[in-house]
Amino acid sequence: MKASSDKSLPPTSIAEYIIPIPDVDKRRGDLRNIIGVILQRNNEGIYKVGTKHGVLQNLYCRTEFDICIQKFLKVGWVKQDMEISLRTIAAKYSVGSGQGFVRCSCVMNFLRNR
Repeated sequence: MKASSDKSLPPTSIAEYIIPIPDVDKRRGDLRNIIGVILQRNNEGIYKVGTKHGVLQNLYCRTEFDICIQKFLKVGWVKQDMEISLRTIAAKYSVGSGQGFVRCSCVMNFLRNR
């Protein structure tokens, strides 16, 4: 299984990549992906990824991210002193407050029978 994935997705160098955001961590209008850059790769093919908001806490294998052709982020722009979760970064890129929907809880509609 690992050999077949290594054939289809060869190891990468330090460059720019896209990490998809899980559906539970985003709203309808939010971004689908986070743009990050590979900071380091260990012997097992596991990658440490950084974004402009900080370094992701989790390590990622090659099947969990895609290559981005355009260069939006450089390694020097990454805040390497700050480790942060993918959910927190998704909330920072979010239009709203991150996970879930905000709904009105006012009672005016009930008083007017609308």
